Amino acid sequence: MNHATRQIPVVLSCSLAQFSLGQTCPPDQNWNSHPIFRAINSTPHILNGAGREATSLRFADLNGDGLVDTICAMSINDTFIAVLLSRGDGTHERRMRIDAGDGDDLEICDAWPVDLDGDGDIDIVTANARADNCSILFNDGEANFTRGPRYPLGDEPRSLVAGDLDGDGDADLAFMNVLSQDVSVLLNRGDGTFGKEIRVPVGGTTPRGNANRSFAYPGPFLGAGDLDGDLDLDIVVPGGLHAEILINDGDGGFVLAPNPPVVPIILQVYDIELRDLDGDGDLDIGAALHGGDSALCVWLNHGDGTFGAGAAYDTQAIGDGFFYWSTSVAFGDIDNDGDLDAAVGNELWGAYALLRNMGDGTFSPMEADPILEGPWLQEFLDINGDGWLDLVTATKDFGAPQTIGPIPKPFLELSI
Repeated sequence: MNHATRQIPVVLSCSLAQFSLGQTCPPDQNWNSHPIFRAINSTPHILNGAGREATSLRFADLNGDGLVDTICAMSINDTFIAVLLSRGDGTHERRMRIDAGDGDDLEICDAWPVDLDGDGDIDIVTANARADNCSILFNDGEANFTRGPRYPLGDEPRSLVAGDLDGDGDADLAFMNVLSQDVSVLLNRGDGTFGKEIRVPVGGTTPRGNANRSFAYPGPFLGAGDLDGDLDLDIVVPGGLHAEILINDGDGGFVLAPNPPVVPIILQVYDIELRDLDGDGDLDIGAALHGGDSALCVWLNHGDGTFGAGAAYDTQAIGDGFFYWSTSVAFGDIDNDGDLDAAVGNELWGAYALLRNMGDGTFSPMEADPILEGPWLQEFLDINGDGWLDLVTATKDFGAPQTIGPIPKPFLELSI
């Protein structure tokens, strides 16, 4: 597909599907024949055209009204991010474009909401893949943003995480630089300004197969969390056929852990999520695997930041073969049994795969839910405030409501 010449009004489609927290599959049915989700809205919202793609999908309360707003990075020769301010019912009352570059060609691949200056409202940081830097957007508390300074990073920063990396109580930043194969760490001075970049080498971090891949594609995405129980944030980086772990020394310094978790099949780690998947109180690693076929991989933590052998689950089989190039994974308790189930998005085909956690960090297929072409980003959250967990997906292309098989699968098309 030629993204540069495609002239369409739709640049991001989001599917809002909803399920009851108390819903379980009847014993005489399997998950593939049981409609877990139902549509809650089908009104398109169009802000901009020209064939742009969403390259990140994140959520935060940006205007202090207690509702969950949506933040999307937009790629393909762009300098802006898209913000949707929520009404609280799954629809949006205000839609904005926020310019992070003042006309410069940034190629924003990720946008992360976080309070950087300690004033209690949520600012936004962008990873600018073409410009090799990041932009800081300061919030006035009412979702009006002012551009701060840009900070230089490594070669092609495509994703970031924010958190207190040095234990001083404010939010620091870490970026994955794909082409220079390292991580850039920026430590916050406490006022939303940052000291000199700290570069941490990470070998082999090009989980894309093609180093010249289009900026239109999301990820790869790194993750951060306390893996070894020492109360600081470690970082996990997609590293080709394994997950590289950077152990924090407590002051924001990182060392590469020996013996990183290895993918048990010939696919590449693409999206990292750190969650307690087996209920033992420590963070495990869940990853979307990328590269021809499609899979979820899980490594269970021993409690000290070392991991058992990876278990790979074939999401292509769930989708009857029409499921390739996984780009993201999200975890949420779909069946209300107290553990975290998985949704895996993919780049090429019209379905996301659902996998049920058996309670011990192992997974079994639930269903592949037909939707628009390439639902490559998704997240579980209660976006309409009714106490039910929703699934929001950003797709790579556009389309109309579809019925696949005996179960209609309508969706909310949310175009930015």
